[in-house]
Amino acid sequence: MRRYLVMEEASAPGQLKTMFNYIENNGAPWQFSQGDRLQWAKGLMIKKNPECN
Repeated sequence: MRRYLVMEEASAPGQLKTMFNYIENNGAPWQFSQGDRLQWAKGLMIKKNPECN
């Protein structure tokens, strides 16, 4: 029943709807696209994992 309400009726709390929208559009629960996710760390002394794109 819960799956039906969420998937078919879009009946979920606001924060879950937002998260689902981000997952649908960006492939992750964050509002940023994959290319922009590390923008917050620019200028910081954080090493990027070379295996990650």
